[in-house]
Amino acid sequence: MAILECRNIKKVFDADEAAITALNDVSMSVDAGEFVAIVGRSGSGKSTLLNILGMLDKPTEGEVFFEEKNVREMSEKERSTQRNTSFGYVFQSFFLEPEYTVSENVEMPLVIAGMKASERTDRVRELIEIVGLTERKGQKTKKLSGGEKQRTCIARALACNPSIVLADEPCGNLDTANSAEIMKLFREITKRGSAVLMVTHSEEDAAKADRILYMKDGSISNEKQ
Repeated sequence: MAILECRNIKKVFDADEAAITALNDVSMSVDAGEFVAIVGRSGSGKSTLLNILGMLDKPTEGEVFFEEKNVREMSEKERSTQRNTSFGYVFQSFFLEPEYTVSENVEMPLVIAGMKASERTDRVRELIEIVGLTERKGQKTKKLSGGEKQRTCIARALACNPSIVLADEPCGNLDTANSAEIMKLFREITKRGSAVLMVTHSEEDAAKADRILYMKDGSISNEKQ
């Protein structure tokens, strides 16, 4: 079953009185527990599509469905709740609180979700163990390496046991060894039941996915263009 799907998505931006089409008639889907990679150059529309699929932006035309429900028909409160509980987000630039520890960063979505403190402690411990950062849990994230920061981001993304993790160039700031570790973590995530949708310019990283889609000039294809 498709857990996340878009149909005939178009996104147009107005810039200096000139319309720029970022996405043109894009349709695709991700099944539950599937690892899908979207490959394309910078400016191809990958991040724009990910933002729309993750309910962070709205399309100019077309429809997005999450668990077979039309996102357009959801209230803003419902979309907000889904973003916090059903989606996990991993970004190239991390977006961690630098003065917070690993544990405190991972705990943030659980606080927002209203989980009790005693339950949060156990969940944070479990998540940090999954990403292999137990010995660094009390370290402020500003002192972590790039690979450790991204693993912290993944733990945070998994906090509320999301149905799908959306990753935007997750290895863009990492070396080859750390990139390989992140891909292994994504594979482990799918084994635990969550889907992963990753956009990347790296065909080497994309090759670790179950399925690869290609983006060029706002259009998507099953084959490299």
